[in-house]
Amino acid sequence: MPEQENTAQHDAALRAQLRLFCQLMLGSDAAAEYVIQQIDSRALDYPDEQDNCPSERVRLFRIAAELCGAPEKAAPDTVPPLPDDGFH
Repeated sequence: MPEQENTAQHDAALRAQLRLFCQLMLGSDAAAEYVIQQIDSRALDYPDEQDNCPSERVRLFRIAAELCGAPEKAAPDTVPPLPDDGFH
């Protein structure tokens, strides 16, 4: 398979994954499409961030999570404890 074809398929697959992630986070196809456009814009506006991320995929998903309102990291004290159901 030619490299351009492979890259195009990879880009299409990544975009589909980002769209699905946004749809699940936001609960709306229209909102997800809007966020996808914002991801494209932000990725172009901040190319220097790429040096700090292990991959383009990670960078794009970080942008998507931020735009969808996901917290960067849950603090340990904000995670509810598991119920003590007697099973150990």
